[in-house]
Parts: sequence; C-alpha cells; structure tokens
Amino acid sequence: MLHIINRKPEEGATGAFNHFALRGTGLLAFLDHLRARAIEFKAAPVADTADSQVHFFDPNGVKVEMIFAERVDPSLLT
Repeated sequence: MLHIINRKPEEGATGAFNHFALRGTGLLAFLDHLRARAIEFKAAPVADTADSQVHFFDPNGVKVEMIFAERVDPSLLT
C-alpha cells in the first residue's frame, strides 16, 4: 500500500519521504525483537480497529510502520 498525501515535508531523518508501512504477525515477539536490539519504537492501538501499530526508524533513518491485526493490553506496548 502506498499513501500519497499532499503536504509540506516534515523535519527529521525521513525528509520528504515520511514512512512506509507493512503488515506483520507476532506483535509481542516483534516488540521483544526490537527491545533486545535496543531499537526505540512507539507502539499503540489503532483507533476504531482491532489493529496495533509500531513505528521505528531503520538504520538509514527511514521511518517504518508495522501493523499487526492484534490487540494487547496497552501496558505491553511500552
């Protein structure tokens, strides 16, 4: 899926390219994987869906969004 939005580029590492999104499975295992590698992330439920999303930056500074068709206790997302 490609989101094309007409707006001013944000400041930061991703520049005019904001981010790309992928669907994944195994939300909690994925979060453990990021934590084990000390990769900073932000995770949250997606409003009005049963999905959760995780945002982080790849080694080149590009923002990555992972979407999981899973809902867990919010305390597990930090």
